[in-house]
Amino acid sequence: MEERAALSIVSFSKGAVVTFAGINYLAVVVAAVAAWLGSAVWYMSLSRLYVTALGKTPEQMAADRKKPWAFLPFVYAFVANVIIAWMLAGVLGHLGPAKSLCATASSPPRSCGSALSSPR
Repeated sequence: MEERAALSIVSFSKGAVVTFAGINYLAVVVAAVAAWLGSAVWYMSLSRLYVTALGKTPEQMAADRKKPWAFLPFVYAFVANVIIAWMLAGVLGHLGPAKSLCATASSPPRSCGSALSSPR
């Protein structure tokens, strides 16, 4: 087997091959930040409903924000987003490169439309 720095190949007894191309950690951080900001926008848009559902007044919520550990839910959410992005990158890395349903190694590349239609 050929060895590559970013690609490890594991062979199983029945001949199945699992490839892993590694994780792009910058992409994981960017995905986590994007998810964190997206969830912040989502929950800020629903903040009035959330405060009403809790049965609190805006003044009570302002007082809660002044508590010493009020920032912890934001940290927990970001850590959870990093874990989710890292796990997704790992799963996608183990799936390997995308396989085209329309072109195979034995036939020249063609569009899916012509591959699915009957030969003329």
